[in-house]
Amino acid sequence: MTSERLAIPGLILLRATPYEDERGIFSRTFCRHELQDLGVDFSICQCNTSTSYKAGTIRGIHYQLPPRSEQKLIRCVHGSLFDVVVDLRPESPTFLQVSSIVLDGSDTCSLLIPARCGHALQTLEDHTIMNYCTSEPYDHSRERGLRWDDPLLAIPWPMPVSTLSAKDQALPWLEDHLAEISSSMDVKHMSISSK
Repeated sequence: MTSERLAIPGLILLRATPYEDERGIFSRTFCRHELQDLGVDFSICQCNTSTSYKAGTIRGIHYQLPPRSEQKLIRCVHGSLFDVVVDLRPESPTFLQVSSIVLDGSDTCSLLIPARCGHALQTLEDHTIMNYCTSEPYDHSRERGLRWDDPLLAIPWPMPVSTLSAKDQALPWLEDHLAEISSSMDVKHMSISSK
């Protein structure tokens, strides 16, 4: 496996080394030891599959508050998608910055997203399927989100939106949510609230 560190600290693009023979292709999608060699401690708690029927579908921007903030390992297994990460860690040098990358089902790439970051995606093809593993269980009480079209984030979505859930349409604007993000995602606050 090879790795490439992206603009947001802790955001890593992982490329599995495929093995091909007459049967087809085999590649590893997760190895805790290889991640530990990169300085990442990631234990899988849940694995999920998301299927989007139409190109242009947007999901997100989603995240969970501490202590249930999730690391995510994202992989497109069919079709392709435009993946977006928003750094929501107040102490980070890239706080509120956006990073994006295209993931394609025909390659062996996965994206490792650090905890306390928002995540969203837009499908680029019909019937796009994504698998993702998380380090924490889904917790409805800690779940939060931001608007996909927030002008403060100015995400450069590659396509017009074809499908967006009612839940995602109702997410708040960043300017209305910034105080909660700054206090609840702050490392100092986390160490106090976890005691």
